[in-house]
Amino acid sequence: PLHARIMAVADTYDSITSSRAYRAGRSHEIAMAEIARVSGAQLDPSMVDVFARPQSFLIRPAKTKLYLVLVGACAALLYGALFLLSSF
Repeated sequence: PLHARIMAVADTYDSITSSRAYRAGRSHEIAMAEIARVSGAQLDPSMVDVFARPQSFLIRPAKTKLYLVLVGACAALLYGALFLLSSF
């Protein structure tokens, strides 16, 4: 389902950038490089494309990483809904 493909990208980003007991969280750049690397194999490329688009008009320095993940997920959801509507 569409929502699962969206959440897969958001969850991958969160997993890479979150600190764990056994390692520090990775940077945004490293996370995006890994997401791009597995796009098409493990993640839906159209969802990755939307997630990777700059959302600079929505992002302010005070916002948290969760905000960035949610913005990317919402953008992918909107893109998917428009794609589905355009196919009718």
